[in-house]
Amino acid sequence: MATYTRIESADMDGILSQYDLGTLFSVEALKGGQANSSFKVKTSRGAFVLSICDEKTMAKVFSLTRVLDLLEEHDFLTTRVVKTLNGLSVIDLYGKPVFIKTYIQGQVPKKTDAGMIFQVGQQLSRLHRIKAPFEMPNQFAYGLQRFAEVIDSKTDSAYRKWLAAKRDYLRSVITDDLPRSMIHGDLFYDNTLFEGNRLVAILDFEEVCVYYRAFDIGMCFIGFCAQDNKVSLEKFKAIVAGYQSETLLTTEEKQQLQALAVLGATATSFWRFRQYNIIYLGSPLAQTYLQMNQLADQMEAYSKKTFEAAVF
Repeated sequence: MATYTRIESADMDGILSQYDLGTLFSVEALKGGQANSSFKVKTSRGAFVLSICDEKTMAKVFSLTRVLDLLEEHDFLTTRVVKTLNGLSVIDLYGKPVFIKTYIQGQVPKKTDAGMIFQVGQQLSRLHRIKAPFEMPNQFAYGLQRFAEVIDSKTDSAYRKWLAAKRDYLRSVITDDLPRSMIHGDLFYDNTLFEGNRLVAILDFEEVCVYYRAFDIGMCFIGFCAQDNKVSLEKFKAIVAGYQSETLLTTEEKQQLQALAVLGATATSFWRFRQYNIIYLGSPLAQTYLQMNQLADQMEAYSKKTFEAAVF
């Protein structure tokens, strides 16, 4: 969780006065993430995470808190939103949305084994069975429909050519009749917390939408194999095994899962390129899209027979 917005003590006091959190003991800026400024807040009532959303509207953040409330109703492993004294989920700080969640003790895994990833697959299955009683976006925020923003731009021609080729491949393979559900959409390893080898939380539901449920599995694989910059079909098998221990994939999902993993890597590459080479020029993260290019190419290079034999 990055720190883009600095917060003065008077602002913090003003925010906390709207909650029943007891006496403030300490405030610590948290690192990581891409679009929030977040702080660990310790009070006499416990530990909490205060997030200032630097790139999202009040409506978007309210929608996010509704999702977190829904997940709490289903006892899903994630953080809980703390309401204000007036029952609000989101408040305003100089035009930026602010919300507070409970702090969960755990660590982002530096390395993951098959048993840990199996648990993540199980939780994805449980997430996909939750039906939202309200509307959500019906497409992934930086999916195929957005690639033209870079392909039609006047930036790096080699990357635009690569992205256009991937778009053509994905359009030829992925069909629109796959089962859909509420998905996380961005389940990378740094959006999970473990205590030892036990999964305790899945975090950051900011890209939640209704989309192909198998895409979530493909993106999750990319998010976990990215730790060592190479594809591991053994890890993919562990995610799928965990998922299918509770929900069986359809024949069509199995046939297109490899392409959906390519889509996950390509979509992440697109987002990183656009973010750090078009929107925020001069970013030290400008070359991070290349990692996803490599993973997308590796995934596509597997023969269908090799992939299916290794994963299913």
